[in-house]
Amino acid sequence: MSEKKTLAPIPWTVIPASMPIILVAGLVLYNEWGSERGMDALRKALRIVEEEGLGELEPRGREYASKRDARVTFNKDIDKFYSPLIVMLNSLSRALDEAMSFWRAGVNTELYQTVQRVQSVVFNYMSDTATIADILAPYIAYAETPVFRRDKLSKIIPREDVDQVCRTVRDLDKHQKKLTGRSCVWILNKVEDEESYTFSGLMNDVTACVHSLLNYIRFALDPDLVKEYDKVYVKNGNRVLVEGAKTWAKILTTIHKYEVVSDNDYYPTIAIVSGSRAEIVVGSTPGHTTHVEVGDGVVEATYYDTDEKVHSVLIEVAKALGVKVVEHKEREYTVFSAPVGDSQPIFKMLPFATSLDFRIESDWSQKQFWSGLIPPQDFEKIRESSKSIEEAEVKLILTAIEKLKTLFPSQLTG
Repeated sequence: MSEKKTLAPIPWTVIPASMPIILVAGLVLYNEWGSERGMDALRKALRIVEEEGLGELEPRGREYASKRDARVTFNKDIDKFYSPLIVMLNSLSRALDEAMSFWRAGVNTELYQTVQRVQSVVFNYMSDTATIADILAPYIAYAETPVFRRDKLSKIIPREDVDQVCRTVRDLDKHQKKLTGRSCVWILNKVEDEESYTFSGLMNDVTACVHSLLNYIRFALDPDLVKEYDKVYVKNGNRVLVEGAKTWAKILTTIHKYEVVSDNDYYPTIAIVSGSRAEIVVGSTPGHTTHVEVGDGVVEATYYDTDEKVHSVLIEVAKALGVKVVEHKEREYTVFSAPVGDSQPIFKMLPFATSLDFRIESDWSQKQFWSGLIPPQDFEKIRESSKSIEEAEVKLILTAIEKLKTLFPSQLTG
């Protein structure tokens, strides 16, 4: 029988003195590897946001919501909007989760915490939009009579399901407020009661919330988004749009100093230019965003607002500045366009859309807002020569643009 052998104690003194350094170096390399892998996953998430979300689904949702007279169909409204929206949110959630999995060792702590908050909201959005789609789908698929997007939800689904849909939309709003501090729901908060909530209004609110979420993700997480000017952020942006956004920001900042726009409307404003598209938030109201695109030698801006008086003022200002009015949908949107080489007038008029609804509420409010920039005698002449507050506002805006050219030429160039 052989003797049991015991191993001699390890002579720790013979371990190379460099071993702790090797271990630390290995940990550093691991962290660097994890950090880079996490950034790769984050870039994947941002591509989903840019290409699938803001590039395809958000414009599709806006288009469908605006076509109120179109028939509701399973093929379009479910298969081409809600279903791919849920898939996109799921892919986004997984990509963000993957990014966090590489940062759990304490790498990129601040970024990790931001991604964690965002991922939680994305998951909730996925769950909520799936709830809405699950309620709508069977009734749309098996509808016995045609229904249209202008129709009330109560014509499409039972009353108790309308309640559930409205609660879910408000949940989307709560998630967004928790993440950004701002509401994303507009139509539901404006209707007299839930019975008046339409299919188009629902799609508008869902799209607005998705837009707000994706825009926040891009703004908070994209390392390639660079602040080029106050209120102007750029990612590989077309220079025509970048310069236009800077013109918008310069004028807006100037007229805010003269109190032509309110603090409440001014501070949320921002422009994000990415590639050939720009999104300009022109006020504090949820969904108060203007989409600007450049292509085929033309700059086209789509302005959204439910106040028809605001649209009427901007349309007249545009015509006076030589900007073409391509399309107008009452109480919804107006599309403006101008040649690329002469597109600055679009960006000169947009600053005046901010607080425009408040300025035309009454003679008193109009005078209060304009008193800093337009001398009292000039204001009175304009009011006396105008048949309405809206006509006066058009003249005041055009006068202000000319006045800024004289007093602050740098504000209206480059």
